[in-house]
Amino acid sequence: MGKNAPLRSLYFDELNFEVLKYKTNDTSMANDYFEKPAKLIEKDGKKVLQITVNHSHWITGMSIDGSKEKIISKDASKDMRTSEFVVNKASGKVNGTIAVYINEPVNGKPFKYDHHYNITFKFDEIFDKDSLRFHHLKKIGQKVSRKHLPLFCT
Repeated sequence: MGKNAPLRSLYFDELNFEVLKYKTNDTSMANDYFEKPAKLIEKDGKKVLQITVNHSHWITGMSIDGSKEKIISKDASKDMRTSEFVVNKASGKVNGTIAVYINEPVNGKPFKYDHHYNITFKFDEIFDKDSLRFHHLKKIGQKVSRKHLPLFCT
């Protein structure tokens, strides 16, 4: 496909998720820094996960399923950003990383924190390599019924 070629079908589905401590079932403190739900989008046959982070200035980098973040929007007034990750898996537990840097007063006292963590994302929906053919999807601005999926997803 050429650089100016139109995108193949663009679909999304919302995914509820929880951020867990790495390889456990325990909720991570980082869970509160992510807006729910995420979006799973199909672009040119690839699965792209979009996740929004609050406290954006504290979260200096992330990866999910080995994919580094690509920031697609920022709102400095709300301290939020939305990032995309090309993923192979967006179901069940998916490993990721997070970099946290804080250098500001907390409770009136200077506070400096600089750590990198492995974390695990646990997605509620079950998605596999053929998931977009079998789940209820939304086409941007329009609902798509199951009977239309073979047409849109082939």
